[in-house]
Amino acid sequence: VSLRYDNSTKFETNSAGVKVTGQIEADEVYLRDSEKILLGTGTDLQIYHDGSSSRIYNSTGDLVLRSASYYLNSADGSENIIKGLENGAVELYYDNSKKFETTSQGAQVNGLLQVYVSQADSQYASNTYNHILQSNNQGSAALVIDHSGDSQPYGMYMKFSDAAPNDNTHYFIMCADNSSNRFIVYSDGDVQNDDNSYGGTSDVKLKENIVDAKSQWDDIKSIKVRNFNFKTDTPSDKRIGVVAQEIETVCPSLVDEHPDTDENNQDLGTTTKSVKYSILYMKAIKALQEAMAKIETLEAKVAALEAA
Repeated sequence: VSLRYDNSTKFETNSAGVKVTGQIEADEVYLRDSEKILLGTGTDLQIYHDGSSSRIYNSTGDLVLRSASYYLNSADGSENIIKGLENGAVELYYDNSKKFETTSQGAQVNGLLQVYVSQADSQYASNTYNHILQSNNQGSAALVIDHSGDSQPYGMYMKFSDAAPNDNTHYFIMCADNSSNRFIVYSDGDVQNDDNSYGGTSDVKLKENIVDAKSQWDDIKSIKVRNFNFKTDTPSDKRIGVVAQEIETVCPSLVDEHPDTDENNQDLGTTTKSVKYSILYMKAIKALQEAMAKIETLEAKVAALEAA
């Protein structure tokens, strides 16, 4: 049976049911289980209920849903699952509690962020306390942090925002393998590694203008070695070292001065000085060599006098 409008077929029955050509305008349309609404050439879009689940199947192009905002709720409408807000966020929920949302700056996670390449291969698969980024890709880094800014790039910033433990119990960084701890940076700034080996790049292929260092005798002799405690320590926590402002009067090149900034690199209006201890140690070695040479000269003279 065919129904036409202006000699154009709009509705017809067939062996499968009915076919509508054009726009359907109806308050209600009823179909039995597994009976489908077929739209598009070659039934590109199908809408139906298979007896247990409702399905929308699109086989050509994209499936586009347009709405000022959209909500995916539980069956009884009491819990949110997904929200999409026009000119705003997309929100994902767990048990009606928002866990992920997009923002104008990027995205925000409310809760723990745990990312696994292979959760079954991770010893932290059941962890409920920590953020986790896991990888088991052979021969590659587990995490790469890339700052591609053309100027003034910065790396990681780590901070205890509500405490200042300042001890050798709490750590900023802990590096371990499946045998033992290998490298630790403690909350008081102390560094500990497994084999007490520290080094710097020193290959001759990277250097030029190599000459003997000048005498360091007078510099080392003038440096004041002090005992002190930091203001954040207890008075009994005595340390040995130098004071930047004092050593600066002897050898200014041993001292660096940096502006104090917050976690957003905003200048706090103050500066802090630091001492290049690694260079100071090399100056001390040079001065020790000079002292050894003088001692050997004196020993030779003493030996000559004793022999006479």
